[in-house]
Amino acid sequence: MSSEGGAAEGGGERSGPPLVLFAVLGLVVGLTAGALIFFQPQLFPPGEAVIVQPTRQSAPAAVVGAPAPDFELLDLDGSTVRLSSLKGDAVLVNFWATWCGPCKAEMPLLQDRYTTFRESGLRILAVNIGEEAETIRPYVDDLGLGFTILLDPALDVNDQYRVLGYPTTIAIDRAGNVIDVHVGAWLDEQLDSVLRDLGFGG
Repeated sequence: MSSEGGAAEGGGERSGPPLVLFAVLGLVVGLTAGALIFFQPQLFPPGEAVIVQPTRQSAPAAVVGAPAPDFELLDLDGSTVRLSSLKGDAVLVNFWATWCGPCKAEMPLLQDRYTTFRESGLRILAVNIGEEAETIRPYVDDLGLGFTILLDPALDVNDQYRVLGYPTTIAIDRAGNVIDVHVGAWLDEQLDSVLRDLGFGG
């Protein structure tokens, strides 16, 4: 009787390690998956419901009243555009993507104001986040966009400006200082108010 009881007790003790092992393995798998999501946002294609925000935070964000962080990107023609070279003009830096519905909704409004004020010194730099030129060109042609389209394939400038949603527009005055950070699609009156602050319109 005692030997059977001892065997039963021994069997109970041997069942412990596999449970611990499964718990450890589950923890390792969970941590690995979390690390992949955190450090590799490219695992989520643009347009999915889950968007992993950039993790690099060393660069200065765009702060109202401070100089706009400088950057340099290529346009659709392969020419280099540097923000600081546009000092003397007022600039709207617009972060967008072809898969972003609100971005598309505001594009005709941006184009209209650009057409109206470009001769007076308004520049629009539309920074596309992570898409290929072949994807962007038909979109630009279809909407008849005439302002500058820039490519940010690695999201470097997106990350530099710490963009949290799309579209986001940074309004920069002629001296190179940020006067407004607008997240979301523009309404007419909102854009016109910012443009007045930049010296356009009555």
